[in-house]
Amino acid sequence: MSLVESIFLHDNSLSSLLPKDICRHNLGRVKVVYLYWNKLYGDIPLSFEHCPQLQSVALSYNYFGGQVPREIGNITLLKELYLGHNNFSGDIPNEIGYLHNLEILSIGSNKFSGPLPTQIWNMTTLRELYIYDISLSGNIPKEIGCLNKLETLSMNSNKLSGPLPIQIWNITTLRVLDLHNISLTGVIPKEIHDLENLQRLDMSINEVSSPLPPTIFNMSSLEIILLSSNKLSEALPKEIGNMKALQELFLDNNALNVGPPFKWRPEISGNGLVG
Repeated sequence: MSLVESIFLHDNSLSSLLPKDICRHNLGRVKVVYLYWNKLYGDIPLSFEHCPQLQSVALSYNYFGGQVPREIGNITLLKELYLGHNNFSGDIPNEIGYLHNLEILSIGSNKFSGPLPTQIWNMTTLRELYIYDISLSGNIPKEIGCLNKLETLSMNSNKLSGPLPIQIWNITTLRVLDLHNISLTGVIPKEIHDLENLQRLDMSINEVSSPLPPTIFNMSSLEIILLSSNKLSEALPKEIGNMKALQELFLDNNALNVGPPFKWRPEISGNGLVG
């Protein structure tokens, strides 16, 4: 197997532990390991760090548990790390911040405790970040504005609170912003217009209040707006007709004067391969 570069075993019914020495047997050329959507369990083998060419690891939608090993920070060529929808617990290791080539990080829907490592906000190569449903608490840190290449940010279903930091509007590369069900307060600021590439905005199930900023109705890229179950109370302005790209608008469970109620359709968290 010394010539193997990719391992694709996803979407099967595999049910076992992973071999502890998975990367110690002639797998020096392996770049991709896709094992998502199986029934695998146990710990992540420490030997993954001995696959020197590894660039993409997808373990999502399994039953892996225990702590994410600190040795994961030694896989320095890693570009994609999918660990979402498992049973990982304990702290998220600071060593994830050593992955200076990482473009996609998905760790949502696990049982982590403690805060996010501050090192994550220094990972300026990130394009997609999925940190939903992992019991995050406190305010969204202003350092999030350092992720200036981010295209997808999903932080929904956490225990965050307070208004959004103004630095988030500096991430002009954002296409998907998913912040539903995190107890956001305050109004959406006019600076949202700076997100000139934004296509999907989800702030449903929060405490966002009126008025909506007039600038939001001039965003030519917005296709989906979800603001259901907030504290919006003013009538929608006629300028909403300026949004030529808009395909879906959900405003139910507010007090807006919008005529017949909108029917809210829950959306699946995450975006992409196995986020």
